[in-house]
Amino acid sequence: MAFFNKYIALVLLIIISILLLFIHNTGFYKTLNIPLDDSYPIIGISDAVQGGESTIEVEKNEDSVTFKCDIIAAYQWPYCEIKIHLAPIDKPGVYKHQQGLDLSEYDEVFLDISYKGPKPERLRFYIRNYNPAYSNLESDDNSMKINEIEFEPNSFPSGEYVQLRDFNVASWWSGMRNIPPEFQGREFTNVPLLEIATAGLVEFGEMQATVNEITFRRLYISKENLLFTIIAMWLSSALIYLIAKIGLYRYHFKKAKASQARLLEIMHALKLEKSEIEKMSKRDSLTGLRNRAGLSNHFSECSNQLTTNQVPFSIVFIDIDFFKKINDVHGHNRGDDILVAFAQTIHSNIRIADRLGRWGGEEFILICKNSNLARAVATAEKLCAIIESQTFPGDLKITASFGVAEMKEGEATTAFIDRADQALYQAKSNGRNQVQASD
Repeated sequence: MAFFNKYIALVLLIIISILLLFIHNTGFYKTLNIPLDDSYPIIGISDAVQGGESTIEVEKNEDSVTFKCDIIAAYQWPYCEIKIHLAPIDKPGVYKHQQGLDLSEYDEVFLDISYKGPKPERLRFYIRNYNPAYSNLESDDNSMKINEIEFEPNSFPSGEYVQLRDFNVASWWSGMRNIPPEFQGREFTNVPLLEIATAGLVEFGEMQATVNEITFRRLYISKENLLFTIIAMWLSSALIYLIAKIGLYRYHFKKAKASQARLLEIMHALKLEKSEIEKMSKRDSLTGLRNRAGLSNHFSECSNQLTTNQVPFSIVFIDIDFFKKINDVHGHNRGDDILVAFAQTIHSNIRIADRLGRWGGEEFILICKNSNLARAVATAEKLCAIIESQTFPGDLKITASFGVAEMKEGEATTAFIDRADQALYQAKSNGRNQVQASD
């Protein structure tokens, strides 16, 4: 009878585990649909508000929104867009931006948008985040963070799910503001505004876009949490069995001791796993390089050496030129292969003392210990030439832009990083595939 009960329990555990995995793989989602009726104010604007002559008309249907634009070359960067205000209205034309939607729990967004107009048939989707740490609409009406992605809606006639991790913070937006490092990444914690706009490079003439659906979703339980739950369930069952075994057979001292030893081994394995996870949290999962958290100690160490021993310390921001185009043309898998190969190429051509990390997306950072500006610039020039001469996966040729800065004594880390970032921005503005140094 006891054997039969144990057999039933084992079968139940197996069935529950398989059922949980099946539910996860078939998809059990929490969704948030953005209604396109009158639930949220939807407003169309164009470059006319900045002195341009482009026009926009917005038509609301029962379950969709259409905006028609006539793009006219009277403004340097002509555009038109619609704004979907998710924050409650404070008074006519004024919104409570601090009361937006928290979209940070969602993993992806479904976009069903059709487009008619001149090529390229591209649109931009903005998720604007309000954070008092950097958003001050009284002094800067564009200070809400721009999390953006540019896409071709007609490539997916029935709509497409876009991963939120594929969104990037608009470089022109962050480049114009002194954003602390901890707020420079994607952020969806308080979203009062969604925007759908024409592409960065737009052809002149008439275009029309119809927004049929915007839906955010996530799995109710992530794969990691599901596996942890299954493991915990099995370990808990094993623990209950061991405790019952010890209670029933106290006189089997040696056997109980062996069971306890096995349990201690499991606990030790979990501690080792926890330690390994902590190490992984400081590494970029794709390239294996240090991430921002993994580089923080090196920033502190070099800064202290500069303060106490006047040891020079420089950083180099490295950005792969036109990387988004690589992803669009060759796919994200090829883009990942290039990121890995790019990181390996840089890493194999720097000093042992230097530290290379992935700053985010296609942007990397090189910490040059005991290096003044001239030495760091020389390193960057060497790497720039190596990258240009290298052939990357898919038989592709790429280039990179470099921004270099040397830390000044008493300078704040954020200001130091911002100078290097501005130098990188200048390198890209000057035509890319070059090195620019900060004064």
